[in-house]
Amino acid sequence: MKNTRFFIILIIAVCLSYAESSLASDGVIKGQVLFAGSVDKPSKITPTTDTSICGLQDLVDESLVVDTKTQGLSSAVIWIAGSKRKNKSEKESVLLDNYRCRYEPHVLVLHTDQKLKIRNKDRFLHTTQALLGKKSKFNVALPTKNQTVKKRFSKPGFYSIHCDVHDWMKAWVAVFKNEIATVTSPTGEFSLEGLPVGKQKLELWHETLGRKTVDVVVTKSGTKSVEIKW
Repeated sequence: MKNTRFFIILIIAVCLSYAESSLASDGVIKGQVLFAGSVDKPSKITPTTDTSICGLQDLVDESLVVDTKTQGLSSAVIWIAGSKRKNKSEKESVLLDNYRCRYEPHVLVLHTDQKLKIRNKDRFLHTTQALLGKKSKFNVALPTKNQTVKKRFSKPGFYSIHCDVHDWMKAWVAVFKNEIATVTSPTGEFSLEGLPVGKQKLELWHETLGRKTVDVVVTKSGTKSVEIKW
């Protein structure tokens, strides 16, 4: 009888502990990243390869894109340092398209337990090379339309993506081990969910602007709204 009571108490304690840990990781942050400086419209790109198609795409330099109405900064990577994704079983692929002579999206977030699915949606040759600094991770050729290949990144970091055939084509893959991360929208907006409660470090990365850290306080209930000027 005593043993039975002991196990019942133990089970209750474990359940309470689990509930508390779940509640301690239910914070939400929503906000917007604003560019504080002045910026012109992205410069136009004049294609030099496959010009009959690429010359019709109105291509621009995407290394610094700011919404002219809101000053929202596009394609900034945001994450909470030391956070952990709740659902580690999510191992779906994340898609990177070669489409209309550019990469879509320009910046994406990938975790080490996911695969990057690279697809060619054009009817001519594209290559996709991933570099971490100056070190090449891979370089794959996709000569036919709708051809795909999957690649995995075991090492976190910010990988630059290039096409050898169309030298203006550039993108970035931000690889994390398990941190909760996202990318800002064309208007600079973002949302992070399932965050640990308490004082946290909100980390930002942008291919042109570099790195930035903002202190935030995540609460158990409600949504923390932040506006970040960069």
